[in-house]
Amino acid sequence: MSAGDDPGSGRRISNGPLWTLAAVMGLAVAGMLAGRAAGWPRPMVVTSTVVASSAFLAAALVAGAFRSRYGVLVLGALVCCWLGDIIGPRNFMWGLYAFLGAHLLFVLAFVSTKVNWRSCAYAVAALAIIDVLLMLWMLPNVPDTERFNVVAYTVVISSMVAAGWGARRANSWILPAAVIFFISDIFVARWRYGGGWINGYLCYPLYYTACMLFAVSVRSALPGAGRGVEP
Repeated sequence: MSAGDDPGSGRRISNGPLWTLAAVMGLAVAGMLAGRAAGWPRPMVVTSTVVASSAFLAAALVAGAFRSRYGVLVLGALVCCWLGDIIGPRNFMWGLYAFLGAHLLFVLAFVSTKVNWRSCAYAVAALAIIDVLLMLWMLPNVPDTERFNVVAYTVVISSMVAAGWGARRANSWILPAAVIFFISDIFVARWRYGGGWINGYLCYPLYYTACMLFAVSVRSALPGAGRGVEP
């Protein structure tokens, strides 16, 4: 993240607040994972989670979320992620619904940019193969009452990645964020459906990295953006 010009004011934009929020998020995630491992009281772990998730929301606002349609949609998606982070530990399926909404908003955000639909189609074909393999591995361990929701979520997050592939030329932050989010959810699925406790410690750093990348991507959607905002 390098400093860039604010197209609307002609002033130099400092990346200091974004780096600070990224550092706060990283420390909060580390604290959350340490608290889980050490068996800290639940309020301490929840507080770390709230701080980490609020940091990526704040980063999106600092990046100028309300100054573009893309930014507003990404902010809405990150709000859904924030809700999922709070709800998910208590109720997995309601948390899943929150993240489902987040991915739908991410898709709308990507579509609001310049999308190459042929690239999207190629990505859909590749992801369909990956999803079939994931379902063959995962569904035998998924309770019958959760199977439809898991399949629907897999389709939606794959659509998010495919849309991200199509929008990668319009905003180069999008694709890394989408892919990292997708990988983090594979670890979440392994964690819930028989893959072992270690997956719980792998999914969170990836997930929060993806959310921060999405927040920073808002900078590239500012009117007249194009300098000093690419990774």
